[in-house]
Amino acid sequence: MYDTGIGRSCAIILPVELPPAFVIPRLGFKVPAGFPSPATDYIESRIDLNRELIQNPTFTFYMYAEGNSMAPVINDGALLVVDRKLEPTEGCTVVASVNQEYCVKYFFKYPDGSIELRPENPECSSIFLADDFEGEFEIFGCVTYFIQKPTHASRRPN
Repeated sequence: MYDTGIGRSCAIILPVELPPAFVIPRLGFKVPAGFPSPATDYIESRIDLNRELIQNPTFTFYMYAEGNSMAPVINDGALLVVDRKLEPTEGCTVVASVNQEYCVKYFFKYPDGSIELRPENPECSSIFLADDFEGEFEIFGCVTYFIQKPTHASRRPN
């Protein structure tokens, strides 16, 4: 037996119910992360986030990430868009269940059939599942997008 350390990785599963289109104005220019550019004062079009973020509505769920195993990429409280129809590919981000405990990790499958669920945070350990793993294991779905608040502090030294 081993401690997976995953009991706090995901919380609250919400099935996607597509309401009428929720359109948000989209500006017709990209925002440079370098030097400021002159502002453009017009809206080019509107986008529907449901159409932009959800490929398979019947198979898509929202979940909140909990904990720091995927930080700094996916932070505590990030809203995950999880598609159950997609097959996981090497290195993709998945929501998995190991012995009925959910976690969000990078997925790797090795030639011997073993699986590694790897965190982003180097202070957290990977979960290794041998081909003959006798516990319960399921890939719940692939994370297709995540939404989180930006950090407010500059990472640049003063």
